[in-house]
Amino acid sequence: MDATGLSEEQKELIRASWSLVRPGMRKHGHDLFVRIFEQNPEYMNVFDDFRNKSVAEIIGTSKLRGHGSVVMYNLASMVDAIDDPDCLEEIIVKVATRHRERKVGESHFKNVNIILLGYLQDQLKEHFDENTKAAWQILLNTFLDGIRRAQSN
Repeated sequence: MDATGLSEEQKELIRASWSLVRPGMRKHGHDLFVRIFEQNPEYMNVFDDFRNKSVAEIIGTSKLRGHGSVVMYNLASMVDAIDDPDCLEEIIVKVATRHRERKVGESHFKNVNIILLGYLQDQLKEHFDENTKAAWQILLNTFLDGIRRAQSN
């Protein structure tokens, strides 16, 4: 176990589950954000392009697909860096810095992480068992710890 808090077995569970998501990242990013906005419509106000619109109005738009894709590629970068805690920390710092400017903080990320876990479970079904979910929770807790540190500076 290293600074990520993940064992080698847990890292492999994350990689294996992500390999099922990776081919459809654009669609998954879009669908994840639809779910996020359906559960937290106030989060749409963080985005100039989504402010004062309904979720139905933004479904399928290039703006939503674009932002969803960026988030999924950030997640892919985190998965790719789980063997390099220092690199992982740098990725997290960059995400935290970009979001701090928009007043997106730890509570937002906590909610999104919960939604992400549910989304992965719904999409991956039997490929997202309790051990895989626990591994993802550790990675996302590492992410939250990094967000907290980066945004407190």
